[in-house]
Amino acid sequence: MKPVHLRRAAKRDLHDAANWYRERDPELARRFLDEVYSTLALLERFCAASPLPVNFMAFPGAPSAKEVAATGVARISHGPFPWRLAMQALKDAAAKEYRA
Repeated sequence: MKPVHLRRAAKRDLHDAANWYRERDPELARRFLDEVYSTLALLERFCAASPLPVNFMAFPGAPSAKEVAATGVARISHGPFPWRLAMQALKDAAAKEYRA
């Protein structure tokens, strides 16, 4: 299995998040990055060792589907998040129309 590689956009997001933490506490930034990379490595090891297909629940801020798939995950579920976004968009559009 090939190692996980982050896309350029994901690296930028990770870099931005690490900088946000670094501005508050350099040690916190280091711990944050350690956790991100150790979690991806753990997911990769878990998929390699599992005799069953591994499912992953995507969430806002999660690595991209391509990055998660590179760990060996068999199925990526998006859970309720797309529905929640659609309902919020509908609510916002209705509120805008009602005010007009």
